[in-house]
This record gives sequence, C-alpha cells and structure tokens, in this order.
Amino acid sequence: MVKYSKSVKVGDKIPEDYKGVFELDVYDFLETLNPPKEFKLEEIKPCYFFITSGDAIQKTKFLKDKIWNYAGTARKRLNQMKSPSNKAKEFEKECWKQAGAVTKLLNALEKARGSAVFLETEWHDQTLYCIPKNPRTKK
Repeated sequence: MVKYSKSVKVGDKIPEDYKGVFELDVYDFLETLNPPKEFKLEEIKPCYFFITSGDAIQKTKFLKDKIWNYAGTARKRLNQMKSPSNKAKEFEKECWKQAGAVTKLLNALEKARGSAVFLETEWHDQTLYCIPKNPRTKK
C-alpha cells in the first residue's frame, strides 16, 4: 500500500499543475440524515457510500440521487401530516440542505478528477484518498 505524505483535501484550492492525490472527509460536506419517527424513513449515513474502493464520482452520483429522492419523500410526508412538529419541519429543511451539499461534493470531486477518467477511492490509515486515474491503453 502506498503512503500518501502530501495530499490536498477535496474542496480546497488545487495548486496549479497538481498531479497528486486528494483526501476526502465526507463529513466536511455532508451530515447523517436521521429522521424523526413520524417520517418512517431510514437513516442515511453518507460515509457508508464510500466504504469500498471505486470511482468517487459514481459513488457520489448514486448518493446524490438517493438524497434528492429522500428529500422529496420527506417533503411529501411532511405535507401529509395534519400538524407537523417543529422537529419535522426542521428535518425536511435539513434534507434539502444536504441535497445541495451533495451537489457541492460532486462538483468538488469532478474538479479534483480533472482530465482523468476515474477518481478512485482508497483507504489508508483511517483516511479516504481519491486518486485520479486513467485506464491502461492497449498497445
């Protein structure tokens, strides 16, 4: 396993001509969505989408779809409540805030990927790194 001594955090300014790896802390962008019981929805922990290695962009696109659908469902259920609590109203607002935040994460990852084809995730010493990669070309 490679040790990454120098990395730039995803979302930070990328130095010109930077060709290194990026450190991703999902909680710099997103928070866990833990709904009140009246919503009858499951909790969403964004870090769970990055447990295995793979393309960070594809993982984030899947998470984005999930959170946007979740926010829509939360709004629908809030509107069906006869007298929603303040906690329910705040949770629905938080869902839409997280929907915007996941879009910011996706934009930051696409910027980090640059001209590479993939932005591969890899865990090392409790840290998630994103490595811009291009597939091998046939000779």
